[in-house]
Amino acid sequence: PEKERNNSAIIHRRLKDIAERHTLQQSSSLSTLNNDNEEFKAAKILQEMSNAVSKYVTVVTHTYINFNVCFILIFRFMSQPN
Repeated sequence: PEKERNNSAIIHRRLKDIAERHTLQQSSSLSTLNNDNEEFKAAKILQEMSNAVSKYVTVVTHTYINFNVCFILIFRFMSQPN
């Protein structure tokens, strides 16, 4: 019984150490998660801005190309001899 009591005390101490280490890890990971959250928000905003810019550039480019094609076709038809 004495040996069993010692073993259970050792196991109890180890479990307590593991639990303390776990809570320490959790609190440290929470603080890093908060920092990451701010960085994540900033990165997300930058991503949305770059997406908006690329969409705008795409629309402008396509519009420009379409107008040019239309004008070329119109001038072709107008310059064709009847």
